[in-house]
Amino acid sequence: MAYLMLENLWKRFGGTVAVAGVSLEVGGGEFVSLLGPSGCGKTTTLRLVAGLLPPDRGEIWLEGQPISQVPAHSRGMGMVFQSWALFPNMTAAQNIGFPLRVQGLPPGRIASRVAEIVALLGLEGLEDRYPHEVSGGQQQRVGLGRALARGPRVLLLDEPLSALDAPVRKGLIVEIRHLQQQLGMTTLYVTHDQEEALSMSDRVALMDRGQIIEVGTPERLYTEPSSAFAATFIGATNMFVAEVLDPERGRVGVGGLALQVHDLRSVRRGQRVRVSVRPEDIRLLDRAPAEGNTVLRGRVLVKTFMGAVTRLDVQCEGLRVRVDAPSSAASMVAGQQEVWLVLPERCRIVEVVDRDGIGVGR
Repeated sequence: MAYLMLENLWKRFGGTVAVAGVSLEVGGGEFVSLLGPSGCGKTTTLRLVAGLLPPDRGEIWLEGQPISQVPAHSRGMGMVFQSWALFPNMTAAQNIGFPLRVQGLPPGRIASRVAEIVALLGLEGLEDRYPHEVSGGQQQRVGLGRALARGPRVLLLDEPLSALDAPVRKGLIVEIRHLQQQLGMTTLYVTHDQEEALSMSDRVALMDRGQIIEVGTPERLYTEPSSAFAATFIGATNMFVAEVLDPERGRVGVGGLALQVHDLRSVRRGQRVRVSVRPEDIRLLDRAPAEGNTVLRGRVLVKTFMGAVTRLDVQCEGLRVRVDAPSSAASMVAGQQEVWLVLPERCRIVEVVDRDGIGVGR
């Protein structure tokens, strides 16, 4: 059995279903992120695990034992809140040691454990400072230290980096992941930010409308999404509606081209499907290639420099295509210039669509 298991969890607030049958298994020492848009139910799910909310239905298992009836303070969870929730009248050391004082540990043991946490998180010299006297990143480390002080069985983090500036946030992404791996701590992390989820997680559970849409490694969800929602929410993509030409050979037609796709199981000739093509998988040329049947000709509408990558919006016949090209290659292209786009050898179908272009799943 998994170290932490959520089994068919449901939660309503009045007439609104916030969590609808969520089931998830988390292994010991695993870092799993709940990723999704605002209002998808990810924070409510985390609060159910923490014991801050009771589930209407379903069960939560920890090390093989049901805990949905166990009060929050007895579950052994450490939680870091989005707002950090530090006590403004306590120093950093006092904030970190607070759960240990509530537990009734002697002062000597509290001081020793606080010193360990301060050293672990690089907070030396800040022990006697109050929250308003340290930076946002340092406040977040104090909040993390408080969650770690009791040696929790599971670490829960609710969008802990959302209020931080980008450079600080990027640094803490690396620090949190390194710390989690160093401690081998089972972690459930809530975020709406795909960069955080992809860069830190062993696996990602993608949520929408109170449900888990799909679960997988960051690499699998990015390169092999099994739904249109996953393909569009995780990273940028081009979504084309294509007609199935040959199910046996895996060929579909889009924009006058015949494309190879990875998987045409259970799809009939003549059906329409939605095909995902990542912008970075499209090759940019400033002149027509000598040969190739997966080439689109178009005109650059917008050119956006983004550092190492330049994003181009290209209008082709009947299609608008986004291309992420190395800036060194895109420097040769000007606005309104004619270009040629070489599509990848194989694309991925994410869903079947009906006559109105509405997705009907696989």
